[in-house]
Amino acid sequence: TNLGIATFHLGDDDGFRRCFSRMLTQARNDGAIGLVLFALPRLALADLSAGSWTGAVGHATEALELARSTGQHGLAAMPLAQLALVAALRGDQGYDGLLTELDRVTAGEPAGILGVLMQDTRRWAQGARAALTGEPAEALHHFEQMTQPTLTRLAAYDRLDVAARTGHIDTAARWLAELEQFADAADTPHAHRVVAYGRGVLA
Repeated sequence: TNLGIATFHLGDDDGFRRCFSRMLTQARNDGAIGLVLFALPRLALADLSAGSWTGAVGHATEALELARSTGQHGLAAMPLAQLALVAALRGDQGYDGLLTELDRVTAGEPAGILGVLMQDTRRWAQGARAALTGEPAEALHHFEQMTQPTLTRLAAYDRLDVAARTGHIDTAARWLAELEQFADAADTPHAHRVVAYGRGVLA
């Protein structure tokens, strides 16, 4: 678990996937439902990082159905946020229903271990939806509320686009500087691609 989380923070998507794929396989073999529910949303994150929306939907849907069937409604929050995000990115009509269910599930409930990630996934979904529906100022508001570094990096393309489109060049430049610092440290192809994209947007 700790190794997998460390790889996530370091931008090692393949290592992140390997660790939680092993956990998921072992948990299935042992019938450890709690660990299955622990691994699935993290694999959905790996899918989102890799741009595999279909994979993210598959893992998040399984997690959501398992959380519902076992009565662990609090554990439905993260997969709901992930499904809402993919729906927002795709422009699916199911977005509103997913966000409504997410609000219902999280109302008055403790955030839990995935609380910050879930909230930032929700903000990413709201920002992506607003950008798609022609409300860039609202989209920027949601993107500016994101605080979790790994999620802000995953949402970097969307955030940079909206910041530039709304004329907030200083914000885009600040976000790009953070991405450049991470890319220099992590030295991964994905990190360097995002930086190159950001430089192109600002240019």
